[in-house]
Amino acid sequence: MAEFPYVKDYGFETIMNELIALLGVERVLTAPKDLIPCSFDGTAALRQRPRCAVFPQTVDEVAAVLRVATAQRVPIVTHGFRHGLERGESACA
Repeated sequence: MAEFPYVKDYGFETIMNELIALLGVERVLTAPKDLIPCSFDGTAALRQRPRCAVFPQTVDEVAAVLRVATAQRVPIVTHGFRHGLERGESACA
C-alpha cells in the first residue's frame, strides 16, 4: 500500500476490504492504470485520480457503498458517462 500515502488518514485498507466484501474484487478498482479513465470527464480540463472506483450494480449495492463511505467519512464523487455534461464531476479538493 505504499502508493497510497493517505491510507492512515482514511483507513483505506479497511475501506477497501469492506468494499471488496460487498462488491467483489472485480468491481473495486485500485490500480493506477485502471483509474486513469476515472480521473477526468470529457472536458479533460480537471484531472484528479481517485483512490478507487467502485461499480455497484443494484440500488442496494449503491446504498451499501454509501454507508461504508459515510461511516468512514470518505467523500464520494459520482462519475457519469465521462463526457463532462452531467455536471463536470471532479474530485478536486
